Amino acid sequence: MEPLVGIIVPVYNTAKYLKECLNSIKNQTYNNYICIIIDDGSTDNSLDIANEFASNSSLRKFLIFNKQNGGVSSARNFALNIIEQQNIDPDYICFVDSDDIIKPTFIETFINNLIKSNADYAVCGYDEFDKKGIVQSKRRKASNEVLNQSQIIEHFYAVKNFSFGKGMPFKYRDTTYTWALYNKCLKYSNIKNIRFDENLRNCEDMKYFLEASQYLQKGIIIPDQLYLYRLRIGSLVHSKEFDYHSKINNYQVLTKALNTPLSIHTKEILTICLCRACYDCLFKAIEYKHYPDSKKFFFEFKKFINIFSKQNIEGELYKKLRRTKYGYILNYLYIKYKIFKKQRRISFKISSYFS
Repeated sequence: MEPLVGIIVPVYNTAKYLKECLNSIKNQTYNNYICIIIDDGSTDNSLDIANEFASNSSLRKFLIFNKQNGGVSSARNFALNIIEQQNIDPDYICFVDSDDIIKPTFIETFINNLIKSNADYAVCGYDEFDKKGIVQSKRRKASNEVLNQSQIIEHFYAVKNFSFGKGMPFKYRDTTYTWALYNKCLKYSNIKNIRFDENLRNCEDMKYFLEASQYLQKGIIIPDQLYLYRLRIGSLVHSKEFDYHSKINNYQVLTKALNTPLSIHTKEILTICLCRACYDCLFKAIEYKHYPDSKKFFFEFKKFINIFSKQNIEGELYKKLRRTKYGYILNYLYIKYKIFKKQRRISFKISSYFS
């Protein structure tokens, strides 16, 4: 019998895109799946669209539930609890965002490769799109690879032999890279007891995967770009405020994770990630003019330079850190000198006025 795949779709005010998303699930070439749709207290007609879609479906593959608004983590946990309570017992789990699209062979490709490789985790490539079509980017094409437990977490965070370790600038990361879960398929029995942190409003996927990765022994990279991630203008996820607080939240999650019992290898990976998160926070603080934060993250940044030089990890990143350190100092002095000159001009004008 074909493995059963559970697809979890949290929904909140995505009426404009929901039908397209659900149609992409309905049109899968793989038939043995069940889609659990959780409406998280939408204030538009998302729930009506979901109910209508389910009632028009000839096969009972879509289960619809409605709950009070609690966020995406709350909605996903609700779905995972439903799976447990109703003894649905899928073999694999996927998470799909309600405004995105999956290609017709999304599930079939996952299952065929997972069975063939006897793996319990798979990640595929994805494309970003907007109303004009696929957005072209400089991301490099991924390649077929088998991952052991250590490499699973390395690949997820794009460190070691993935991205920085290959001497590639971060912006040229491969087409499978994202800290989100939407382009991944996990063996349900390995992660069935793990739940999302409902106190987080972003970075919830990263924290969930950090815990889940400890129970994943073998993974595979599928280079095919099977998931379509929608870029929405005006979406909270793409706002400057969300972007900045997401970076801060990411840094805080990683900091807390480092203080939990983890393997030496995992802690090394997290140290690299924390450094990169600090790097992101530093430059976002400068970009969005949060100058007190930029000073704080600069001093945190200096600590990482010392750690990396002593432990001899991530040579490419270490070089980047040193360049950034001196670049920041020069930039700081330049800004300070400009302000000093401006203050002198103002003082001169005032003194001239009263003389």
